[in-house]
Amino acid sequence: MTNIAQFKVKPGTTIIEGKATPQGLGLPGGQTQKYINDLERLIRQ
Repeated sequence: MTNIAQFKVKPGTTIIEGKATPQGLGLPGGQTQKYINDLERLIRQ
């Protein structure tokens, strides 16, 4: 794999979590997605 990075999330970071919506043929959605609004809260590994 290329262009992959790992991060740790600082304690106290707000994480928004929900189900991904379908996006057309071949992209059924339904899996969990997570969103972090403040990228300064990430620590690159």
